[in-house]
Amino acid sequence: MTAVDDVLILVGADEVSPGTHDLKAWWISAPDAELVHERTFAAPSDDDKFNTRDEVGRGVAIVGDEVVVVGERETMGIDMKLRRRTVVLRYDLDAALWGQWTSPGELMDEDAAMAVAPLRGWVRRHRMGP
Repeated sequence: MTAVDDVLILVGADEVSPGTHDLKAWWISAPDAELVHERTFAAPSDDDKFNTRDEVGRGVAIVGDEVVVVGERETMGIDMKLRRRTVVLRYDLDAALWGQWTSPGELMDEDAAMAVAPLRGWVRRHRMGP
């Protein structure tokens, strides 16, 4: 969970059928708990015709003027087995999607994401060298 002004941003998943989830992000007003926005990420129907593959959110952070959500999704590996891959979603502060990326899985059988944190402030304070 993270916050922008008086809006909380939560990530997780909605169960669409037993054992199958779609990644979801919710923008919720802190003062009155009203739902401001919600965004769902699921594999395109070309990849998952019957929406049987899992997508779940694992973390969210504010980085500059964007909301970065990390999670995982199931994709078919080259060995024709389902593999978990990292997915990164970028939104503006008002929940408009700026971009999405799914790991191609070039280095590991599975590479699912677990968290995200903004590092820009840390990098500025801890720069090495001149």
